[in-house]
Amino acid sequence: MAPPLFFPVLTLAHPLDTLIAAYLPLLTDRALVSYPYAKRAKDLEGLPLKLFVDSGSFGFIKYGGSIVEGPEYTALSLSFRGGPDPITPPELLLFQERHATWGATLDIPARPPEITPEEALYRSVHNALWAARTKRNPNLTLVASLPFAPTEQFLRGVQRVEAAGFTHIAMAGALAHRRDPTPLLKLLTQLKERSPHLQIHLFGFGQPEDLHTFGSLVTSLDSSSYARRALEGRTFGTAPAIEDPTLLESLSLALHNLCTLLMRPAPLGFPYL
Repeated sequence: MAPPLFFPVLTLAHPLDTLIAAYLPLLTDRALVSYPYAKRAKDLEGLPLKLFVDSGSFGFIKYGGSIVEGPEYTALSLSFRGGPDPITPPELLLFQERHATWGATLDIPARPPEITPEEALYRSVHNALWAARTKRNPNLTLVASLPFAPTEQFLRGVQRVEAAGFTHIAMAGALAHRRDPTPLLKLLTQLKERSPHLQIHLFGFGQPEDLHTFGSLVTSLDSSSYARRALEGRTFGTAPAIEDPTLLESLSLALHNLCTLLMRPAPLGFPYL
């Protein structure tokens, strides 16, 4: 069985990202950029990559914010970069139809006790169904993004989006189960058994061991871990860390971390330490 596809995450907001983006086409034809960063990027059109644009709803947990209820969908307002930063399904879908090959619908993260996992899933399913009804660009692959929830509720949510024509889903909010992946593995196993042809993306899992742990159960993964480790002077291997790495050293580490995740050798011409 082929290993899952890996989407390198770019923010396009850090000098290291700018350098990585210049080399990325030598390694892969795709990348993931979250909407809050993508809409601020200066040269998104210049990237010779197929883009997966997700909603960036993780910022609701990371930065804080509020839910904005509407009659047809649920939106978010993030406390991002010093002010309210709205993420609405119409604006997100319009951006994805213009710039993305794959577009994840707006999932609503659980934030107990304010938003239970069951309510988060319900709102996320409704956002996905709205997007399916509204999408106009046939070249955009729409991905139903659903937050991790108890197994039976999650499977019912998947059943609803599949009935609406979705062939791709993404699971959000599952990183809390990295240390003990048993509930996540159980859910993914049942999902694979019920819907063997469904394309499944797992947000935020991008360590080499994740490729082995989840490789037979998901289609693709993503992470910025390759760049975060590089900024700390570290690779995925056992080599000692570089203290206070320069930008060029971080670039070299990031690219070699990416080669590890993409399971390929570094091409000739890469910057070496």
